[in-house]
Amino acid sequence: MLKQNDASTTNTHVIVAGATTWTDYTVQASLKPGANDLNQSSVLMARFVDNNNHYSFLLKNSNEWWLGSVVNGNWTTLGQ
Repeated sequence: MLKQNDASTTNTHVIVAGATTWTDYTVQASLKPGANDLNQSSVLMARFVDNNNHYSFLLKNSNEWWLGSVVNGNWTTLGQ
């Protein structure tokens, strides 16, 4: 379990696991936005190469979500 204790909404926090060489894996997580998470997003990324190339699951406002891919900086929504 990881818990974010920084109340600042201006800081970005990143936790990284795995390696870019992984090609076949499963990601499972429970996200629970904190009390200070007003209009902020919690993001779980997979197959992360860089900020312009990855898959993302975004949770916003505790009940809005998007699953998508970013390729060369272009977002494509896969589900919501």
